[in-house]
This record gives sequence, C-alpha cells and structure tokens, in this order.
Amino acid sequence: GSTWGRDLDVALRLIDDVIAAGADVVKAQWLSSARVLAERRRAPGYRAHYGLLEYPLKWLAEMSERCHARGAGFACTAYLDVDFRPVAYFADIVKVASFEAGDLEFVRRVATICEEESRELVVSTGMMSLTEAHSVAVIAGRITVSLTLLHCVSAYPTPDDQAALGGIEALRSRIGPSTTRVGYSDHTTTLMTGALAVMAGATMLEKHVRPIVADPLSPDVAFGALIPDDFGQYVAAVRMAGAMRGPIHKAPQPCEAAMMPYRSGLPS
Repeated sequence: GSTWGRDLDVALRLIDDVIAAGADVVKAQWLSSARVLAERRRAPGYRAHYGLLEYPLKWLAEMSERCHARGAGFACTAYLDVDFRPVAYFADIVKVASFEAGDLEFVRRVATICEEESRELVVSTGMMSLTEAHSVAVIAGRITVSLTLLHCVSAYPTPDDQAALGGIEALRSRIGPSTTRVGYSDHTTTLMTGALAVMAGATMLEKHVRPIVADPLSPDVAFGALIPDDFGQYVAAVRMAGAMRGPIHKAPQPCEAAMMPYRSGLPS
C-alpha cells in the first residue's frame, strides 16, 4: 500500500513484519508519474495520493530482495504502460488495478510483458460485470501467462453487506475449467472477510497492511489497512478456513472410519 510514507526503512520493516505474520507474498505499488496517472484517470483531486506511490525504482529491488530472503514472493501493481516492463524485472507477480482492467488492449499488452518475462499476472475486477471480467480472462487466456482474477469491490472501505463474496463463485463458474484462478481483493474492515472469501472459493487474497504509525495522507489508513498483529489474526483465520473447507470433493473422512461398520443401507 501507500502507508509507509515513502521511507524505505519503514517499508522493509513492514515487509519483515507481515511475512512473520504469515504473508506468502508482499505486494508494493509503483508509479513513475503521479501527474500522468491523475490526468489519465481524470482525477486531479487524487494526484497527492498517487504521489505516495512515486519513489525511486531501485527501491523495488531492495523490497524484492528482502521478500526473497525471508522466503516470500514479491508482487507489484503498476498503472502506466511504461511502468510494467521495469516492474516485471523485479516482481514475481505483476498486478493490473481495477481502474485500468477495463481497457482490454492495456491488459493484453501487460499480459504479453508477463509472458515475455515469465511473470504471473493478477487483475482486479472491481466495478465490472461478470461479462466484463470474463472478457479479461479471455484476452489474457490468448497469451501463455499464469492469470489470477481478483473479485473486488472498489469502495474504500467496502461495507460488509456489499462485500459480494458470491461473486467469487460466479467468476469461477463463468470461467469454467481453466488455468485461471479466482481470488478476492479485500477492502472491508472486518478481520473475518478473508476467511469467508476462502470458504467462497478464493485461492488468492489481497489485503492492505500498514505500520502501526502510518502516513496520515495515505487513503489506505481509512479503508481498513491492518497493522501486523491484526494481519496475523487475519492470516490465521484464512488458514483455518482453508483447512476446514478442504477440496471440492465429497467422500468419507478418515475420522469417520470407526463409525463405518455401523451404517446401514450402503456397502461398508
């Protein structure tokens, strides 16, 4: 996120803390020009916020090295065409944000870069209909790239009653059997949302985190970015949900073995 105030030491400590709390991958956001993004999105009022994502590119190398040294992957969101190639040099996973995902030609260009650099691609699908999100999967599917679509509600924070976790299964059903995975980008303020998303079928979760003392200018603070201790609880609930959900399969469980001889009407 943008809560570390463009202080590399703070970012590296936060990376250590969230990996210790259970993160498999840590994702940064990087932008070469806040001015260009504000103009393209027709959002001059957000230019200062976008500026929090504008910092030396070489810092991504240090973030990536820290993640890999701690046994975690490194991901990064980029926003401008010219930014994806340098980001793909450092990141294992490259992400397209919801606000850019509706531009299918943009997605195709990013997917091509990911294919050429052997990177995974993640695309958020906030503000999209099911048909529009499926179109993203179709475009990326024409390119040999590992793809995850994140169901997302682009409201900051997202009200619990509009988290729309049913959209995860809707995406899974529409895409059908394929190599495309479906996850959830969580902007709610509720610690259990990630676990519920796993129960709904998400295989990847994105959650913003922040230092205990965060940059007050960052919008992430307002929409539920978690401090590391709370993120640890979030991860623990997610892991339990994954274990309890199990595979998409119906069969007797090992713990039932002792009762099997006593059932009637079916072969034992």
